[in-house]
Amino acid sequence: MVNFMILFAITVLVAAYSGIMYFTGTIKENARLKKSHYGVLCIVFIILAVIELIVYNVM
Repeated sequence: MVNFMILFAITVLVAAYSGIMYFTGTIKENARLKKSHYGVLCIVFIILAVIELIVYNVM
């Protein structure tokens, strides 16, 4: 259970960080990742977090 919580916390933190970067638009001009990349990362990690919750509740 602890491993699941750590994995879930990391997933939520990455989703939150990429969501904040996407919605606030505080990305520098010469950044490696553009705004659209942060949007995709946010969506992907939110979906992963939901899948983790479903799998955890089924087990």
